[in-house]
Amino acid sequence: MLFEYDIYFLIAYLIILLVASVVIRFRNRDDKVKTFLLGTDTHMPIRNGIMIMFAEISFIMLFVLPGGIYSYGAGRAWSAVGVFIGMITAWVSLSYRFMRYTVQDDELYTLSDFFRKRFNTDSPVLIHITAAFTISASFLFVVIVIKKYAVLIEKVYGIPFVVVVFSTVFISLLYFIIAGNRGTIKIFGLCGVAVILLLVFMAISIYVKLKATGIVTNIMNSRFEGGASVFFNVLYSSGKTIGIYDIISQLSYGLVCFGIPHIIMGFFSFNNGREIGRARRSSSVYLFAGIIAAAVTGGFARAFLYPERLGNGENVILRTLLRMNKDGMIMKTIVVFGVCMILSALMIFTLRQLMVISTLLCGDYLRRGSFKRFYKKNEISFSRIILFLSACAICFFVYALPDRFTRYMDSVWIIIGSTFNAVMIFSLYWKRMNKNGAIAGVFFGFAVSLMWELNRKIEGSVLFDIIKKYIDINGILPAFVMSSLSIVLVSLVTKPCDKKTNEEFEAVEFRNV
Repeated sequence: MLFEYDIYFLIAYLIILLVASVVIRFRNRDDKVKTFLLGTDTHMPIRNGIMIMFAEISFIMLFVLPGGIYSYGAGRAWSAVGVFIGMITAWVSLSYRFMRYTVQDDELYTLSDFFRKRFNTDSPVLIHITAAFTISASFLFVVIVIKKYAVLIEKVYGIPFVVVVFSTVFISLLYFIIAGNRGTIKIFGLCGVAVILLLVFMAISIYVKLKATGIVTNIMNSRFEGGASVFFNVLYSSGKTIGIYDIISQLSYGLVCFGIPHIIMGFFSFNNGREIGRARRSSSVYLFAGIIAAAVTGGFARAFLYPERLGNGENVILRTLLRMNKDGMIMKTIVVFGVCMILSALMIFTLRQLMVISTLLCGDYLRRGSFKRFYKKNEISFSRIILFLSACAICFFVYALPDRFTRYMDSVWIIIGSTFNAVMIFSLYWKRMNKNGAIAGVFFGFAVSLMWELNRKIEGSVLFDIIKKYIDINGILPAFVMSSLSIVLVSLVTKPCDKKTNEEFEAVEFRNV
């Protein structure tokens, strides 16, 4: 097993990250909490763009997409297409408008801050419910992700569960505390590129290995229903023709990109339109390359791993690395490097979620609490304390959470995005929208996606049978539709925003950045 022979390589890799964080810390001192948490640095928009994208799709590139292609064929690629379209559209439609709000207010860096500024309100229903939901949902999601993939890594490589969790949570925590988000952008932006290079290397290595017999021949031998011609056909999944509902359901994953908190907060970190343009271009190229590399690697793995059949397709990258080493295709050091990159993907995901949790706590409660003057003088110290406490709580719940809850990972991701996506879009583009419409949009986005996803997971319920038989789509689209309708209807029948709020909206819309 990997742990028995190469744990020292893994330890050395993590030590190098920590040493790098110390060097960055002494070269770049952060003097305020926004810089510390969001990494506002005008000299690295390209790396910032890659980091935002890497944090969002790292587990999609390394686990979800390759596993889906391996298990069901090219018909599962529609979800990747939806995410790509959604992210590019979010960059184009949201980032500039968010920046026009945040660039004029140095203390505007949470979703609740944005709602307070946009609607000129301190409504506890909108402000604090938004903060509480984002904190709890982000916390739950990161616990489920770490739990699920720590178990996978332990099963495949024999690295003890505790080592994976410690490496993921506390090493990343130490790195963040020492270097801040500006430091994480520098290092983990490079790690994001390394992950794509790893996937490309794996795909090329498999192709060279199977060149004599052929990829197509080996996929046919893998007993995929319908053969290789069906496997590579985007209109088939599991050997069967996919319907329009399934395609729409997969494409709708892109709507999540408009409501995920750490993506929105990433948009808050830019200082001008030139930075956003450079970051958007780099992240778009990165996203496209990562999706293609992950899909090709997952497809090739179907041929390469035969006659082994994986019960859990999300093991495919881990199993492929292990098989490549056993077949003598690459040095074991490269295999361990691959595991380190997978840990880096989990680490950067954990960092961004910790950032969301700590930013919301600092921004929505401590800065406006009864001791805000004392907090103002110790912002960075409070942020580090909250980060540490959040990491301790995450580790506890990773151990305490039963394994069966990991099957809800995609549902939590959908619920988080569906709660805010329509609200974000309407608040930036529709002047008539008011705080009551925002509250209604948040409520219906959450409620519809929650009920829909639970009924898709709980077999035997009446709604489950109806959804499976007639409208088998995920909860994103119905939640978005209901949230949008509620925003429009409630905003139109209630009192509009005051004159000052409308003037600010118009000023922001035409502000030159």
